[in-house]
Amino acid sequence: MPILECLFSSDSNEVVQKVSERTAYYIGTTKAYRIDIFKTIKGSYDARSKFVDGQSVRTNYTKLSEQAMSKDNIVRKVLTKLIEQDDKIFLGKENELNKYLIELIFNQNVCKHIQVL
Repeated sequence: MPILECLFSSDSNEVVQKVSERTAYYIGTTKAYRIDIFKTIKGSYDARSKFVDGQSVRTNYTKLSEQAMSKDNIVRKVLTKLIEQDDKIFLGKENELNKYLIELIFNQNVCKHIQVL
């Protein structure tokens, strides 16, 4: 989670939502895949919060293991894309990165809307 937070959160407001959405839009190529990524990241936050708070996680270890492997795969895809394509964006000025992260979601929605028309 810290890797994704460092890359996709720009402030302390709604971190879980922002990181989940931005990760999904950053590597998701279809609506279904973005939803899957979003749910995986959000689910990982939920499990981590319960564990840190001392609550029991009400799921079996096989499901937790699958979720961890899925999240690992997501992080690998994010880092690969970042290194191969977007290093200048993420290593640039903070205000430019924030602009990119905001446009990441809205450009996807605009493109989808235009295709429907």
